[in-house]
Amino acid sequence: MLLKYFAKALLSNKRLWVLGIVQMGGWLCFIAAVGTGGTVIPANLLVPYAGVWYGYIALASLSTLAVTIAGSILYSNASLAYGFRYTKLSPASYLSNMVVSAAVMGVALSATLLVASYAVFSERFGTSLPPVDPAGAVLIAVLGGTFMLAFGMALALVVVNYAGMQSQGFLNFGPSMLAIVLGLSQALVALPTALIYASPFNAIESLLFEAYGNIAPHANLTDITSTSLQWEYLLVTLVAWTVALIALDSMLLRRLKPRSIEEARPM
Repeated sequence: MLLKYFAKALLSNKRLWVLGIVQMGGWLCFIAAVGTGGTVIPANLLVPYAGVWYGYIALASLSTLAVTIAGSILYSNASLAYGFRYTKLSPASYLSNMVVSAAVMGVALSATLLVASYAVFSERFGTSLPPVDPAGAVLIAVLGGTFMLAFGMALALVVVNYAGMQSQGFLNFGPSMLAIVLGLSQALVALPTALIYASPFNAIESLLFEAYGNIAPHANLTDITSTSLQWEYLLVTLVAWTVALIALDSMLLRRLKPRSIEEARPM
């Protein structure tokens, strides 16, 4: 019952669909319309090219999930704290159901943009450019959605438990800004490989790129002559960050302190 409620709440969240699909779909169309800046892309690299921008747009879309989760925790922290204390709801049950719900939402966002990327870039280049490994893209979307849930929840719980509600401003844009800056940087320039391997955001983008284009990701996704990356290391990074953050969330939920959202208002 709890899982059904959480999943329905996320899937019916209009703000999440507007930010994660409508807005990001608009950017996808803009990128396709702007084109390649006069650069001629060989026919055998058209699918990877579409994969570059699918990976970036899907990452940015998934980051809106972190923002939504953070806001939800922020506004419901008091009811959650009392629920854990006086009802049968436990932090473990709440967290596990939220993880599954976020994974489902991650697939919904990424799958929608996967279809949109195929349609937009096929139209742009006048030839069919289907993703090579859509099943792989779905798997990464599951992991990506879970990571964004864990990341957004951790940020919100740190604010509620320790930093104070006056610090909540970062939650409204922080996860999305990280995804946009890191994701767009790798799409346009060669980032240090150490940074890419350490960043779960770049891991999501790189793995989605590989699932769409079926070539190894690079330090600069639009430059196949840049340093090649090992997908195994990227996957380990994403899983490790997700597991660590879920463990942190579990600890912080058990210590959740009820705070009024009114504390966030300026004095």
